[in-house]
Amino acid sequence: MDARIRARAGDALAMLPHRPGLAYGPGPAQRLTFLPPASPAAGGAPLLLAVPGDAWGWLRATDLACLAPYLTARGFALAVLQHRPAGGSGLGHALHDARLGLAWLHGQAASLGGDPSRIVVLGAGRGGLIAALLAAGGWPAAFGLPPAPLAGAALLAAELAPHGLPPQQSPLRLPPPPAALRLLTASSGACDAAHLRQMHDYAAHAALAGCALTVLGPQPGSDPARLLLELGAPTPLSAALLQLADLSPG
Repeated sequence: MDARIRARAGDALAMLPHRPGLAYGPGPAQRLTFLPPASPAAGGAPLLLAVPGDAWGWLRATDLACLAPYLTARGFALAVLQHRPAGGSGLGHALHDARLGLAWLHGQAASLGGDPSRIVVLGAGRGGLIAALLAAGGWPAAFGLPPAPLAGAALLAAELAPHGLPPQQSPLRLPPPPAALRLLTASSGACDAAHLRQMHDYAAHAALAGCALTVLGPQPGSDPARLLLELGAPTPLSAALLQLADLSPG
């Protein structure tokens, strides 16, 4: 994300109601920032869990300040996850932390004014890989979660090759998402043919499992960071994200 945009976003975050540094685990990097919806919702607000792409630099807490006014005004609560850097471990530490963070958010949702049955995960770039792995089946019980802890997943220009993970940990080889999951995928003009094929294959994998699917094609000249900015304004992408949680873009 452009440094000037990031600086403005940091200033904006300071002006928004938010709770930084909430600990979802014992490590100093296992923290998240929570931004409540503009108005409390009866029964709890849907929760958007934004997962960063580790060292790839997208979806820091300050970045979400660009998106928060639009999304929280329409009913979302935002939880921006931070995790340990992958480093030499590949994606293993980051994936473990994301699972731990989702489990914490699910357990704390009601106390935060959220609805644990309406959690949507968002990831861009390699953060989209983590989001896809959170959406997969087979792992939630080990973290004390129900079999289908997510209502939806939004993958923006997701890089779905299993970086630093065994091949069997590819989202295409893991158990597919539960059929109740709503999946949104959006590609960017910067995606190459291999990147687009990964996203197509993953969408087909989820559709075969019965997931409701929304696919938005590449926007000319866009990159993952620009796709994120589209979520902070009335666009087809933000409308599709809101629909994952039955929220209105109006």
